[in-house]
Amino acid sequence: MEPTAEDNFTNGILKFSVNDYQGAIQDFNKAIELNINYALAYYSRGRAKEELGDFQSAIEDFNKVIELESKNAGAYWNRGDIKYKLKDYRSAIEDFNKVIELDNGVAFAYRSSAFRRRGNAKSELEDYDGAVKDFDKAIELKEDDSEAYYNRGVAKLKYSNKMTGVSYTMLNYGGWQDLRKAREMGHPKVNAFIKQYGE
Repeated sequence: MEPTAEDNFTNGILKFSVNDYQGAIQDFNKAIELNINYALAYYSRGRAKEELGDFQSAIEDFNKVIELESKNAGAYWNRGDIKYKLKDYRSAIEDFNKVIELDNGVAFAYRSSAFRRRGNAKSELEDYDGAVKDFDKAIELKEDDSEAYYNRGVAKLKYSNKMTGVSYTMLNYGGWQDLRKAREMGHPKVNAFIKQYGE
C-alpha cells in the first residue's frame, strides 16, 4: 500500500524532530504532491527551509499557507521572523501586526513573542518609544520573558540618549533596572552589554 499524504507528513515531522531538515523537506514534498492544499505540510516545509537558511523559499511556503489559511498565526509569525532576519523590518512589522490582530487560540500562543519581535524591528528603525511599548505588552503577557526585559532595557537606554533632563534620567534608570532583571532571570547577553557600556 502506497504511503498517504499524512504518512509522508508524519515521516517528515519525525525527521524534522531529529534535525534532518533535508530529509523532512523530501517527505513534505511527497505529502504536497499527494495533496496540493496541505497547509500544514507547506508550513512544516517552510520551517525546515528556514532552519537550513533557505529564507526566500521558506517565505514562499508561508505565503502558500496564508493563501490557504488566511488566519494562520504561525505562518505570519515565521514569515515575519524571516523578514526580520533579512532586515526587512517594516514588512516584518506588518506580519507581526497580523499575528497580534488575529483573535484565535493559536494566535494567542504567538502574541507575546509577536509583540517582542515587533519591538525588536521598531528598535532597528529607531522607533524606541514604540519598541518600549511593545516590550511592555510582551512582558504583560509573559512575565518571565527575559528577552523582552533585556530588549526593553536596551531600547530605553538608546531612547534616553535622545532625551534630556528628567526624561533622560527616568529612561536611563528604567533601562538599567530592566537589564538587572534580565540578568537575574539568566539572560545570556546582559553581562556582555554591561561590560561594554558600564552599569
